[in-house]
Amino acid sequence: MMESLRNFLSGPRLVVIIALLALPFVFLGTSSLGTVFSGSLGSINGEEVTELDYTVAANIRANKLKKHMESNLISMN
Repeated sequence: MMESLRNFLSGPRLVVIIALLALPFVFLGTSSLGTVFSGSLGSINGEEVTELDYTVAANIRANKLKKHMESNLISMN
């Protein structure tokens, strides 16, 4: 089964399939992937959570984690 698929997806066929999959990214860019959600990602305790809220919270958490890891590395030395 896998061998027949591998044989089918070789040479020019593979190039054509990859080109077809790449076309949306070439013409629309990766920013088009971010437009799947229209404003609200959902709600928590009745309060709407937007994509911006999520991004800000994720960045704050990542920065706290970086600072924590840096302080641990400094204290180990």
